[in-house]
Amino acid sequence: MKNLEQSLFREIQKLKAFQINRLRRMEKRQIEILNQEKFENTLDDWLTEKEVEKQYKISRSTLYRYRVNEGLKAYKNDYNGKIRYKKRDVEDFLTKKGRSW
Repeated sequence: MKNLEQSLFREIQKLKAFQINRLRRMEKRQIEILNQEKFENTLDDWLTEKEVEKQYKISRSTLYRYRVNEGLKAYKNDYNGKIRYKKRDVEDFLTKKGRSW
């Protein structure tokens, strides 16, 4: 009877370890998926100057004026020096200006 109990205990321990490892792999995969979605969503939130001009029908000179003189937030990429705009910032700014897109 003692051997049977020990054998059952070992099998239960193996099953526990298997389930724990399985749950850890699932959790890791879920985190990877969430990070990928976060990254993709982040890319959608940033616009180049050309994208802002096209999407909101703003000329280059107007966009420049908004940025330099009227406080539209812009972000310069340290790596390549290109200017980007957060979509939310542009929409909020244009709403305050009374412009619709």
